[in-house]
Amino acid sequence: MVLGERIKRIRTFRGLTQRELGLKLGYEERNADVRIAQYESGYRVPKNNTLMEMAKILNVNYIHFIGVTPGCAEDIMLTFLWLDEDDRSTIHLF
Repeated sequence: MVLGERIKRIRTFRGLTQRELGLKLGYEERNADVRIAQYESGYRVPKNNTLMEMAKILNVNYIHFIGVTPGCAEDIMLTFLWLDEDDRSTIHLF
């Protein structure tokens, strides 16, 4: 999974729009959603300090963004690691 896909997956899981994430990162309202869309599409790559701030906002470990592209089993494990433990409705086993 590439960086943009990871950003989008986590952002949508956290219930944020592109505009909301962009505003939380400090981008101007007129282009906040455009900048996040560019990151998610791979058109632009966020700087490391932006990724670190994004990780804080999205409540995930920064390593999830910069790590080696995981295989299927590792991807599933990482997904479970950033799930919100307090919200049991996010996990449906059956």
